[in-house]
Amino acid sequence: DDVLNTIPSVEVDLDGNVSLRGNAYVPIFIDGKPSGLTGGGRSAVLDAIPASSIQSIEVITNPSARFDPDGVSGIINIVTKKNKKPGLNGTASVGIGTRDKYNGSLTLNYRSSKFNVYGTYSNRIDNRWREGETDRTTFFADTTFRLLQTEEGSRYRMNNLLQIGTDIYLTSRVTLGLSANGSITEGERPETIQFSYFDDNSTLTERLSRTSREVEDETNLEGDVTLRKKFEKAGQQLDFRASHSRNDELEDSDLSLIYLDLNGQTFGQDNDLQRTVADERFELSRFQLDYTMPLGEQGKLETGALANFRNIDNDFSSVSYDYSVEDFLSDDSLNNRFIYDEQIFAAYLTYGHTFGKLSLQAGVRAEQALTESYLVETGERFENDYFNFFPSGFLTYKPTD
Repeated sequence: DDVLNTIPSVEVDLDGNVSLRGNAYVPIFIDGKPSGLTGGGRSAVLDAIPASSIQSIEVITNPSARFDPDGVSGIINIVTKKNKKPGLNGTASVGIGTRDKYNGSLTLNYRSSKFNVYGTYSNRIDNRWREGETDRTTFFADTTFRLLQTEEGSRYRMNNLLQIGTDIYLTSRVTLGLSANGSITEGERPETIQFSYFDDNSTLTERLSRTSREVEDETNLEGDVTLRKKFEKAGQQLDFRASHSRNDELEDSDLSLIYLDLNGQTFGQDNDLQRTVADERFELSRFQLDYTMPLGEQGKLETGALANFRNIDNDFSSVSYDYSVEDFLSDDSLNNRFIYDEQIFAAYLTYGHTFGKLSLQAGVRAEQALTESYLVETGERFENDYFNFFPSGFLTYKPTD
């Protein structure tokens, strides 16, 4: 995510959330392929990719009909380095940053005329601290009040990422690719927020302190099979890809609301104590076939089809301390389990042509979506099945290279 921060129009906040042109909903591709890992645990995977293994970062602000119509602001594609030297090659890197930041990676690659085998392991430890202050005055018709809020906290994350794969050259024009990667992330985030309330005479009326500690464990796994067929005509090729990924994340939080007197000392009232657990699972299976054919010297036709199967299971539970029974009791009004199933079947066709400094691209995508949402506590089910067309068209003028 530190590398992404150097790209114009791309921003990464302290929590690793990526936005493009101010829009936080932006798909991130790795080597031109959507990854289920970045869909479920995007910040963890981005933290683990060593900057030394990144060749370039492409920002696709005008995605064609080939891509899913999900990214409002565009697509970010991270292109990793490919070692094309024959024999055994490897790289190792170590990094140290201020205020307890460490990272290291090891990459090995063996290439022959028949196959290519590669593997990468990386580890990253990231510690961050933050302080903030908010001074807000709210005006009503008959009164005014002010809230002064001070915040301090930290974030610790440790990530381990392992990637392995092979490319098998079945013939001079047919390549079979097999790859797998996984990451394990541990994190902790303590935080303290002080609240001071003032009336319309700027007199301090109430003080509160809220402390929280969140512990996070996250696991990502992904497997990928690709098959590429190149034809005699330059630029003409057929690509098939099948992949499955799973992301599991467990967040355990302890929260305490402390009542203070006007001098900042602990008040006689009992503290409000709460514990929450968020157990989230994200699974994605994807099958895609793409065909590209050049038309003349400046034209290109692309077509393809895909099937996408997505499942999300979010289970949230909360308990609060009851002083009358001296035990934690379930917060039934807050507990919730949400399950989402989605099936998407799509086909697309695009055509592009270049006229000197002017280029034209037009296409259409057809999608059949079958979706169902399920609230376990209430037994409510919601279905949203639809068939739709997504046309696209772009005209680009390039004054200079």
